[in-house]
Amino acid sequence: MFSVDFGKMKSTDFRYLSRKFKRQTQAEQRKQFISHYHGLANTERHRKVNVNLLFLSLELEFSISVGCKPMKLDANEQSKLAKTGLELKLLTSEIDAEVERWQDHDNEILKRAKNMSSMAFSMYLFTRGEGTLRTTQDLFTQAFYFVEEGTRLSSIIQQLSTQIQSNDLTIQLEQISLMCHQLKLKLKATALGKTPTFTKVDTVVCQIRDFLSIIIRLCSIMFDLRSKVN
Repeated sequence: MFSVDFGKMKSTDFRYLSRKFKRQTQAEQRKQFISHYHGLANTERHRKVNVNLLFLSLELEFSISVGCKPMKLDANEQSKLAKTGLELKLLTSEIDAEVERWQDHDNEILKRAKNMSSMAFSMYLFTRGEGTLRTTQDLFTQAFYFVEEGTRLSSIIQQLSTQIQSNDLTIQLEQISLMCHQLKLKLKATALGKTPTFTKVDTVVCQIRDFLSIIIRLCSIMFDLRSKVN
């Protein structure tokens, strides 16, 4: 502990101490957050999970939780997102139609694609002020899980690609890797205030839309390759 003569302090001193205390608090929160899950990764439930991916996910989730203040979209902001939101909805329908073509609903690729479609649809509802995602924090957290699912999908197809020679498949996998990286950077970025937060929301929703387009092409390529093999 330390004592402070508040009567002799300037406003700049208060700002300095405030920033220092905030950094120390966030560092301690992060330490506790990671420590809590360090033991969890060794339990039976998480024994098969890639530990590096787990810790990366936890770090990203923590960054989201401390980087933005939860907000709700107002009517004007919902209006600005209407076009992108509708495009998002249409793409989820395309993914669902693509999945139905396979007639193999136990396929791991399809499971991941359907999960991503479901999460994207909930983000579409958010742009309309509907659904279970109530605040911008909810949206960013959902996008974080969307990235995780995309990473898992990429990993599954990457393993299959060693047995299949396809330039188209390689290109789409590279695109997924790039999209995951870009979304992680955006989600970790701090957005303080209403306007920066809305800009972040807009960017995230647009990136999710573009990500879904890649997933659709990827599923189509995999379907065609599978048909040729069979």
